[in-house]
Amino acid sequence: MWQDEVDGIRAILRRIGHSSQTSDKFQDDVLRFIAENHASGGSIIEIGCYHGGFTAQLACLARTFGLQFDVIDIDRANLKMAAHAVAMNGLASHARFHKMDFAKFVRRSRNPARPVLVFVDGDHRYQGVVADIKAIRSMAQRPFACAFHDFSLRYADGPLTIVRVDRAIFDMFGADVALTPVGEIAGQGATLRTVPEADRHFHQPGQPEGVIVRLESLSDIRG
Repeated sequence: MWQDEVDGIRAILRRIGHSSQTSDKFQDDVLRFIAENHASGGSIIEIGCYHGGFTAQLACLARTFGLQFDVIDIDRANLKMAAHAVAMNGLASHARFHKMDFAKFVRRSRNPARPVLVFVDGDHRYQGVVADIKAIRSMAQRPFACAFHDFSLRYADGPLTIVRVDRAIFDMFGADVALTPVGEIAGQGATLRTVPEADRHFHQPGQPEGVIVRLESLSDIRG
């Protein structure tokens, strides 16, 4: 079962210091969504890989269900670390890495497979999320769904108060868009801090860590 493989991957990631920065519940929810809907497309796309903690797990599901897997990041160091995390789990042949923004990846893609899921976890600033959603809108094959991390992330002050994943989603998909919460609920789980500390970030109490939007149910994407 893929769940057993993922447990083994997480143990290796902890040992090499590449654990995902998302909660275990978030990872479980997104992976389960892919497993349940893998027949709805032919690929997975990850936007923003950081050190590859979730990348390696997504590569596992790509292998399990015969899906193409593309990883996009603008930071070469992040891509190198993510590739190492994937390789350490014997999955190097099941992930392709691209140093570019997502809009460029979409423009350069030729006859792409329809994504079961596009996982958006790159630039969390409002305009960055809007840009990624616009790129999704321009895809030749509309993804079955998109997942967004840090839906509830906030900054108390400073230049990063423009981090608003939730606002970008509502502005692009509409205020009444149906969202599936994934991950922990801020104030109820173990990992989402609801009071800002020295780094000034926190999560809005009562809001989910992330959400999934099913694009196949939408008649249009704004923007």
